[in-house]
Amino acid sequence: MSFKERESLILEYLRKNKEALSGTGVRGHILCCAGTGCTSSSSPAIIAEFEKQLEANGIKDQFQIVKTGCFGLCALGPIVIVYPEGSFYSCM
Repeated sequence: MSFKERESLILEYLRKNKEALSGTGVRGHILCCAGTGCTSSSSPAIIAEFEKQLEANGIKDQFQIVKTGCFGLCALGPIVIVYPEGSFYSCM
């Protein structure tokens, strides 16, 4: 699956759940690896795009983006995990 396909899946999830997440407070967390390997594989650009899309969809306050340390899966990076679902995305 390409980066664009993964990005589309994540953005579709955000769009579908916009109404359900319209309450106050953080409803989900997006964990993005900020370890050395993932950072060299563009995880900062992925984080920036998440921030941009959350803002564009009016749900910035409902998700917290967390820059994590290394997950130990550098060959699969960049790694993103979305909670509360626990969706795991690799090779972003």
